[in-house]
Amino acid sequence: MTAHAESFGPTGPDSGDPAIVSTESSSDPTYDPFAVALAVLNGEAASESDDRPAATVPVDCFREQGDSSVSAADLADGRISSFRIGEGGSDKVSVSESGGLSVGTSAVDTHEIEITANGRIKAGTYTLIDYKGSIGGAGFAGLSLRTDPHLHAELVNNAAESKIEVIVTGTDALELASAVKSIWSTVTQSDWMLLPRLLQRPAQQVQ
Repeated sequence: MTAHAESFGPTGPDSGDPAIVSTESSSDPTYDPFAVALAVLNGEAASESDDRPAATVPVDCFREQGDSSVSAADLADGRISSFRIGEGGSDKVSVSESGGLSVGTSAVDTHEIEITANGRIKAGTYTLIDYKGSIGGAGFAGLSLRTDPHLHAELVNNAAESKIEVIVTGTDALELASAVKSIWSTVTQSDWMLLPRLLQRPAQQVQ
């Protein structure tokens, strides 16, 4: 005969709560429950919980993740996500769940998108985030661009293709400003000046 003993958690027997425990004695005289438990602890046998899917925890920011994918992302209020762009390679994150991208939890939450150089940055459009569905929380309006002051760029939401992109339109270059260009001094004169250098592609908002 097989005997059963059950103990129920505070939510009752029908809740499926993991606090419900079932123990069973075996008619097999060689069965040793303590040996089985020890084998599980030592990794020699699988426990029942091994087959349970891991809970998905949305990331709250991105940090130079290369070309990667996440199931969901809740870009937290007050945090900063960092993306590298340039000839050395650019970061792009794909959010796979429909509606899986959100910015904070309310309409007033904000999250910064930081752009850093990975080699020389050319004019053009760089995709930072691919997403599906709509952006939750504060939406695209909750995102702001944080970049080098000498990089002329604009953060846009390409809603038609469900992409958040940065469009680079220009950079500032340095020019030796000495009267005698072969002389560089930091004592008698200011030798360097900023020279705005517009790149070839104008900025445009993608509808």
